Amino acid sequence: MGDYGICIPLYYNISGIDNLDLVEDLNKEQQFYAIFDIVSGCNYISEQPDPRQLFDIGGDCNAFAIYLKKQLDYLDIPNGFIFVESHIYNWVVLYNRLYRVDLTIPEVSVLSLVDREKLVSFFPELEKYQ
Repeated sequence: MGDYGICIPLYYNISGIDNLDLVEDLNKEQQFYAIFDIVSGCNYISEQPDPRQLFDIGGDCNAFAIYLKKQLDYLDIPNGFIFVESHIYNWVVLYNRLYRVDLTIPEVSVLSLVDREKLVSFFPELEKYQ
């Protein structure tokens, strides 16, 4: 795939969660898992980076990562992007710990602890999380 660019989610005009009432009474971790469950059901389609089409036809790592970031931003859950070679996925703070989230693995959507020291070296403001 080579080099790729990333867009700021706002430019995609992605709306927030349509049915906010479904998650508004949940704590941050429960909100995350509700979004995680919804988005992880989408199809992986290589070289389809538009998050607006994620639920219609699917998307690649860009579409998943951008959509997830927008929704987590909307819910005020600390998160961001992790870039590696020709792949992008997310980091998120849950239970005051840093996790990586990669929704493009069809068999299992990965939620695992990140390499904290490496991530903090890029984002010093994350030092406060375990």
